[in-house]
Order: sequence, then C-alpha cells, then structure tokens
Amino acid sequence: MLRVQHIDLIIDGNHILRDVSFELGAGRTLAVIGRSGSGKTTLLRAIYGLCDIDGGSIEWNGGMVLGPAYNLVPGHERMKLVAQESDLMPYQTVTQSIAQFLSRQDHEARMDRVRNLLQVVMLESLADRSIHSLSGGEKQRVALARALAQDPKLLLLDEPFSHLDQHLKRNLREHVFTYVKAHNITTIMSTHDIEDVLGYCEHILVLREGQNLQFDATDLVYSKPQSEYTAQLFDWYSQVEVDGGMHQAYPHELELIIDAHGSNAVVQACRKQRIGYLIHCTQGDHTIVVQHDKAVEVGTAVRVGLI
Repeated sequence: MLRVQHIDLIIDGNHILRDVSFELGAGRTLAVIGRSGSGKTTLLRAIYGLCDIDGGSIEWNGGMVLGPAYNLVPGHERMKLVAQESDLMPYQTVTQSIAQFLSRQDHEARMDRVRNLLQVVMLESLADRSIHSLSGGEKQRVALARALAQDPKLLLLDEPFSHLDQHLKRNLREHVFTYVKAHNITTIMSTHDIEDVLGYCEHILVLREGQNLQFDATDLVYSKPQSEYTAQLFDWYSQVEVDGGMHQAYPHELELIIDAHGSNAVVQACRKQRIGYLIHCTQGDHTIVVQHDKAVEVGTAVRVGLI
C-alpha cells in the first residue's frame, strides 16, 4: 500500500506540490495527469525518494519514504523510477544493460529472463546493439526493461511512451500493462496521452499547479469530471445551450442536426478524424465541438443537442 498524505514540496521558493494526498493498493495502476508544469514528474521523484518534501508524509507498506537528507543513496530499494531521460551506460549492449542487475549464479536462467524482458519491450532484434547507437525511444524501452528486471514492487513511469510512434506505442502499452498486472506490480504513470490512461489505468490523479484536483476511479473521473480543467485533459469539452439550459459535454455526447429553421449554432470548421469528423460550431460567444459522421460545410446553420 502506498499512502501519500498532505505532501508539500518547495523548490527555489516555488511551491511545486501543495497538499497532495492519495492511497494506492498493491497491484493497482494509477495515471497522473495534468498540463505541463503541474508537478507530475516532481510527484514521482518525491514518491521514489529523490526529493525531500517540506510537509506531509509518504508511506510504502508501513515504512516512511525519506529523501536525500536521510539516505546516502536516494531512491527506495523496492521501487524503480523510469525517467524520461535514461541513465544507461552508453557502451554496454542492450542485453548487458538489462542483465546488469540479475543474478549471475545461473547463466541460462539469466539469459532467459533477459529474452523475456526484451519481448515485453519489443527489442528482441536489438539485443546485441550498443546503447549509444539507439534512438531516444529505444533507450527508453531498455530503461524500462532494466527496471522490470529488478522486480520492483512499485514502478514509477514518467511519460514512458513519449518518444514512440503510434503503432509501436499501442503495442508496447499492451505488453507492459499485461506484464505489470500479471506480476502484481503497483504502477504509477505520468502522461499527457489520454490513450495511455483510459484503457490501462484503474485510477487517475489530476494535478493542477501542484494541487490535487481529483483522485478517483478512471471511469468516474472521465464521466464526472469535477472541473472543466479535468475534462479538457481528456477531450474537447463544450458548454452548449439546449432548451434554455446550459450543459457541458464531450463531442461524442452531442448530436448535430442540419436544420436551418431550428438552428442554434453555425459551423466554423470541419476536421477529419480517424472515424468521422469533428465539427466546430459557434453558439453565441463560445465554441461547441461535435462528433459527426459526415462532413459539413463551413457556414451551415445547424442544431446542436444532447444525445
């Protein structure tokens, strides 16, 4: 069990984290989301023990997590942090880097473990390549495999898929989250990509300027955001007037009807998506974004309502 209670963290006079609290059970997955500068990376570093907090407490399985002021070598031994920038040895091979922290008593078992982890991070073909010859995304995946090799009980991932193309990202997410669930590894991931969140993380923590705006089950945070800030992290979120009342909704929760006589909005832009179109409309002095199955010409008078 991870218990974060009312933590504050100040760096160079700036309040980076303010009264952040949450609890996470063993084997659960949490996404930390928020705009750039909201404190996501700093929170992960604090949980790992790389920062001295200025208030509150961080507890892991009944023991306090303390920072550099209390530890000669910062970082909790039962946790692993995979940062955006890896600290790999450049002239090791991929295999050597992953095997570095594995037992040397049984060579065959050691190599089997490396091969398994290479499959998890989809780097089998690069097993003998030197680290310095890899791309940023490949190094990130080696760092992830090396962290998993050390059997962490809590895995902290800072934007783990940020350097990857969409095809690779989709497959790697599936591999990694299947692995951590199978091995009951508690996982916390900071991300800007909502595709990382909705299908893979059971809980969400929303940060804004270092403060915890919302912490709950993923479905609840998505379907009942407690602020427009939170909703906008997932998708376009529009305020629309329907039958004299104001409502807020995501694009897929709205319908668009081309009916000039009953119109309440005007199309300003039509954007092709993977499935259908996003129609940007004006209603009074604000914009409404609607998901629609067909293209609509700019200037068309339309009626927007709730599905």
